[in-house]
Amino acid sequence: MKSLKILCAAAAMAAAMAIMVGTVPGEESLRWPVDLPRSLTGTHGEQRGDHLHSGIDIKTAGRTGHRVYAVDDGLLLSITARSLGYGNSIILGHGSFFSQYAHLDSFVEGAAGLDTLVETVKLLYGDEIDSFSFKKRRLRFKKGELIGYSGETGAGPPHLHFALREPGGPVNPLEYYNLPDTEAPVIKALSFCVEKGGSTVSAVTIPAYKSWGKYALRENVFVAGPEDRCFIKLSCYDRVSSLNRCAVNKILLSEGDTEIFSMDFQRFKWADSSMGRFIYDRSITVIGGESLYTFFLCRRTGNKYSRIRAVNDGYLKATEEPRKFRIDVFDQAGNKSSLEFGLIRKKAAAPDPAAGYIAVSAGRGGVLRDASGDFTFTVPRGGLYDGAMLKVETAKTSGQVYRLQQGGIIGDGDSSTVYTVLPFDQVYRRDSRVSIRRPEWISKDEADNILIYRSYEDTAAWGLLTVYNRRTDCFEANTSANGRFVLMRDRRAPEVHVPASYDFIVDDGPYRKMRLHLFDDLSGVNTKSVWLYIDGENYPALFDYDRSWIEAKLPKLAVSKGVHHVFLRVRDRANNETIMRNLLVF
Repeated sequence: MKSLKILCAAAAMAAAMAIMVGTVPGEESLRWPVDLPRSLTGTHGEQRGDHLHSGIDIKTAGRTGHRVYAVDDGLLLSITARSLGYGNSIILGHGSFFSQYAHLDSFVEGAAGLDTLVETVKLLYGDEIDSFSFKKRRLRFKKGELIGYSGETGAGPPHLHFALREPGGPVNPLEYYNLPDTEAPVIKALSFCVEKGGSTVSAVTIPAYKSWGKYALRENVFVAGPEDRCFIKLSCYDRVSSLNRCAVNKILLSEGDTEIFSMDFQRFKWADSSMGRFIYDRSITVIGGESLYTFFLCRRTGNKYSRIRAVNDGYLKATEEPRKFRIDVFDQAGNKSSLEFGLIRKKAAAPDPAAGYIAVSAGRGGVLRDASGDFTFTVPRGGLYDGAMLKVETAKTSGQVYRLQQGGIIGDGDSSTVYTVLPFDQVYRRDSRVSIRRPEWISKDEADNILIYRSYEDTAAWGLLTVYNRRTDCFEANTSANGRFVLMRDRRAPEVHVPASYDFIVDDGPYRKMRLHLFDDLSGVNTKSVWLYIDGENYPALFDYDRSWIEAKLPKLAVSKGVHHVFLRVRDRANNETIMRNLLVF
């Protein structure tokens, strides 16, 4: 009996390991693409700028070079090799669907000499291969056959982007695998909003807390006027066997047994990929220092996402009798978190939430100014998907400016009035124009090195591409979103650091890759200003935005092992300069 228990325990352990790193006979039709635990840094349908993530990001333990395998028998269709985006990527055709493996370090050599072929094509036609298709030479891979090695080419640190596609659009790869995921999604906050004239004119955000296995709000009954058009925004995240925060798989808003709104990311159409701006609120990505995702639980104007089912587009109305709602949030493994709240009609008249807002036409656009006329916000013709209500507010400072002053990054007199354009969650079809008149503390001689910065409640200030117009004596910049706008003088030059030894020098065939960290905490590094000399010889250096470092490929024949003189000059976008001269051993 004891030996039987041992055998059963061994079988259970083997099955668990199979679920983690490979296939389970009779349960999974596809092989897991790497022999690594099923830990994710990104899920299907996440926000990627204005688009939806069409695939999953698999953790590779912060390293490159892991073997990547074909998930099923397939035909090699195309290869890309680019410095941005998916980097080195391969697409296999499996009859009724396709699989993609991206950010690879290299491709398998094999009998066909695939990696050599790609490097040859890059030498002949340039380093960028947008799509190299195989039409006459039909290369086939068996299920479980090696196709390449994981890397960090393109966007992001080391990881494997894995996607499944059908002719109609992308499919969530996790639909075909068992996940070792028992952690339910985390709900952080609920925002109760009132919309008027196509814009959010009122929003109250209430943090959520967990009690007895359920989520609750400190204030769980909201009050609205009889004519208010209300909707909900939900801030939450999920984790898939990892500390990384990912987007959830499905959200359901119900009143009793009636489904008011539902949205999921299991599979969607190609046209849905551009709907990210209508699904996610880009202005709420951090609450209390914690990163998360904030979803609109309504179908706003312009939102054509096919995976939404809604009554009255998800908008709510207050009644004299309290209405009780429940939000259920699901991950891919079926784990669920729930939150309940109520809504009731106001008994007395209340101030108009749209007071101070100005109606802007979608066709004609419009211009907003502050009372002094020093700030102008111009919405171009056709800049809106529909008419909108916008508002400008001014303040002497903001929390973001105060934190920068406390950190010594800017001085007490190095920032202008803070101009706020509301609402933060407004969606634009075309960029608007921001103009701020030059304050007296900025001289005309230094004006070309001053930027306009945009921020939200908890996000860092982002320097916009700013031009000083000497004719109008104004600073001008384009913006894709509303927010807080302020002029600031950046006094701190970029910092240069030598990475850890395993990142500093990496051998790559006939080359040695040398990396140096560049960091600037306000205006950002001016990547075009980088000058790198090794022993008096100039070498091109590419800037990696994800790792915040420059990488130079040094020929081993020219740069042998030993002590080398390294000279680096770099500026930030405010023209502050840093020069590093050092003797480094590599």
